[in-house]
Amino acid sequence: MKKFLSILLAILMLAVMLPVTAMADEGATGDGSQSNPYTLAQFNALTRQQYIDAQNQLGGTMYVTVDDYSYDTNGVLGNGVRENGYLGNGNDGANGKTVIFVGSSITSNTTGYTSIDNIGTKLLLAVPAYTNVVFSGITFNGVISIDYQLYTSPWSQLGKVDFENCTFNGIIVGAMATQSLVFNSCRFNNYTNTTDANNSNPTWIRPAYGNWSAGDNEGQGSDFQSLTSITFTNNTVISTRPVKFEYISQWDIRSTVTAIGNSFDISAQDGDTKTKNVGLYLGAHTSKNAFDLTVDNNTKSDNTAALYTFPESHSELPAGSTIKNSDGTPVYLTDVVK
Repeated sequence: MKKFLSILLAILMLAVMLPVTAMADEGATGDGSQSNPYTLAQFNALTRQQYIDAQNQLGGTMYVTVDDYSYDTNGVLGNGVRENGYLGNGNDGANGKTVIFVGSSITSNTTGYTSIDNIGTKLLLAVPAYTNVVFSGITFNGVISIDYQLYTSPWSQLGKVDFENCTFNGIIVGAMATQSLVFNSCRFNNYTNTTDANNSNPTWIRPAYGNWSAGDNEGQGSDFQSLTSITFTNNTVISTRPVKFEYISQWDIRSTVTAIGNSFDISAQDGDTKTKNVGLYLGAHTSKNAFDLTVDNNTKSDNTAALYTFPESHSELPAGSTIKNSDGTPVYLTDVVK
């Protein structure tokens, strides 16, 4: 009898505890601080005014955990409301803050794409204009294409998209509507584009200007400038194609590119008839669009053909460009293929 009562009591205790545990998991919340980040569900539910109030309380930097976020074709981080594109006068208090995404992984179940003009997948950063978005310690899987809605009134950009200590088991590709782009201390593992192996570049990124004309900037304000700063530092790249940044200094908006302390291990693909196993591809918008380049302490494996490459139509960086090392001393690139 005592044994029966003991078993019954244990069952009753378990029955009481299970709902409490479930409710604790379902109701888990954060406060947006570094020590207790918002859940993604909390963050996506914030109205614009709630976001402003929270950022004011947090001092302008909000933390959000993505846990293991996965999507088939199109993903979204945020609530989708991006009206009011001003940074200075007219800013209602939402624009220009910082959101740091932490957690485990972001997975796109799209594993290949045809070209930068035909990607077929996107991860929409549905946050206020000129937000500084930081991804910290996150593993990215599949084809990742960061998207931002330009067509607000006025049109807007993100302030910065910054990948810190991230791992890429896939590709990051597309036009980036951000003033500044940073990859720091990230690892790019070898990955083959399942749709077109030739486009297996770890990154293929260009500025975003809506309809791709110089007039896109007119009337949008001086802050409406994409990729005026590209920073690629202390990264490890294992691939068959170069890290690719193109259309640099688009529409004569002078840009700076910094590439310091990276290691490249780029192997040729079977069947290659041209040299494509190069570390870093640097393509100006046209042969007349100068930009400023800082390079230092980049290294390559024996099977990597060269550290740098320019488009075939360019024999060198556009006239007026500068090339310096990290202490500002002018240098001349020698480890280059075209």
